Amino acid sequence: MKFKRAIFPASILSTVTLMGCNLDTNDEYSQTQTQTQTEITAMSGYLGSALICSAEKAESCNEDRSNVLGTTNSNGKLNTNETSLQHPLIARVQEGISFDSDKIGVARKSYTLFAPAGSTVITPFTTIMYTKKIDIETLAGWLDMEVKFISGDYIALKSNEDDNYKAQQAHLLARSINDLEVDSEEDLRKLGIFVSGLASNGNKLDEVKIIRGPSENFIEEEAKHNSLATYVDGNKFTYRSLNESHPTDEGDYKNGELTIEYIDNELNVNGSHDLYSYTASGSVIKAPGVGYIDTYYYASDDVALVSTSRSGLDLVTKKSLSNTESISISTMDIKLEGNSWFYISPTESLKLADITKFSFNNDKTLTIKINDDNEFKGTWKAEGDQLSINSDDHRMSYKFEFKIDDDNVLPVINTVDGENQYGLFIGTLEFAEQIKKLWNKDKH
Repeated sequence: MKFKRAIFPASILSTVTLMGCNLDTNDEYSQTQTQTQTEITAMSGYLGSALICSAEKAESCNEDRSNVLGTTNSNGKLNTNETSLQHPLIARVQEGISFDSDKIGVARKSYTLFAPAGSTVITPFTTIMYTKKIDIETLAGWLDMEVKFISGDYIALKSNEDDNYKAQQAHLLARSINDLEVDSEEDLRKLGIFVSGLASNGNKLDEVKIIRGPSENFIEEEAKHNSLATYVDGNKFTYRSLNESHPTDEGDYKNGELTIEYIDNELNVNGSHDLYSYTASGSVIKAPGVGYIDTYYYASDDVALVSTSRSGLDLVTKKSLSNTESISISTMDIKLEGNSWFYISPTESLKLADITKFSFNNDKTLTIKINDDNEFKGTWKAEGDQLSINSDDHRMSYKFEFKIDDDNVLPVINTVDGENQYGLFIGTLEFAEQIKKLWNKDKH
C-alpha cells in the first residue's frame, strides 16, 4: 500500500533539514548529519497520552512493540525524527489512560487511528484515507469540505477569525466520524451533507453533537460535557474521599465530605466567604490559592471521579451521598442481569483497593471473582433498597445500596458490620484497573 506525499498540503508535511555539513571533505565532522525533529499531532479533539507507533512493518500499536515512537502530551503532540514520516503512523487511544480534549476524563473505549506516510497529523480524516486508500481531495469531496480544513490541525485553525467557522465544521465532522464510527462512502457523504446543512443554518457547531437516529439517520443534539469549564461553572459539588477516613471536626473533609462551588472562574470551599480563582483546561482544574489540582477521570450528569492533590481519589456528586435516598433495586435489574460489573472497594486494612468481578445471571445466580484469581458461585436478590449477594459457601456476603444511576460508574454503599463502606461498580475491566491504580496511588 503506497501513498504519494503530494496529496498532502505543505501545511501538514515537515521540512527535512540537514545540519552539521562542512565543505571541508578532510574534516571528520563533515560526515555527521543530524535530522530535524518533527512534531506529530494525534487528534479528534487533541488526544493526550495516546501511544504513537510506526506502521512500517505492523498495523498494531502496543507498549511492548519495537515500533513505538512515544506517547503524546496533553495537547496530543509528540516530537519524533522526520524519518518516521516515511511510513504510515498509528495512534492508539487506550481506555482508562488516554484523554480527548473534546471530552472530560479518560477515554471510555480503546480505538486506533491511522495516517498515510507523510502526514504529521493523525485524525479521523487521515484514518479514512488510509483505510479506504483514497487521497485528501476525494475525501474532501465526500464530506463537502475544503481540503485546507481536513488536512491539518482544524482546532488550531479556529484561532483565525476567517477560518473559525469552517474549522468548527471540520471539527464536528471529525468527532462525529470518530464517535459514530462512520467509514462507508455513503455514510460519509450523508454526514457531510448533514453538517453542511447545520453550517448553513448558522448553528454553533462547537456546541453540537451528532447521534444516530432510529433509522440510522443523523440527528443533532446539544453537546454535553465537552468542556470541564462549562461542566463545573455555576454548580456546587460534594467531594468524598475514597482513600482516607477524615476526622469529623477538622480539615476540609468535615463529616467525610468537602463541598466546592464554582462561580465565574472562582470557587469557595465548604461555603466559606473566601473566593479563589481557578482555571479549567482539558480535564484538569487548578486553584493555586488553595493548592488544589484536580484531574477528572470521569464525568457524567450526576457523578465524577477525580484524582486530587488533597486526598487521592474522590467521588464527586451534585448531592451529598449521605443525604441521598437509595435507588430501588428493582429499577437496577436491567443494568445487572446478564452483565458483569467490577466492584472496587477498600481491603480489610482500608489501605489498598481490590477489584471484585460480579457476573450477574438472569436466574439470580452469579459468579464472584476477586482480583482475577479466586472464583465463587453465589446468588443475588433484592431486599428492599439493598442488593443482597451471598456466595454458596457462605464465605462472602454483601449488602449494597445504589445511590446514583449511571451507565458506567455506580457509586454504592456496602454495609459491613453495621458500618457504611463506599465503593464503585465500574462497567469495564480496563477502566476499573485504571481507577484501582488511582485509588492505590502512593499506598503500600
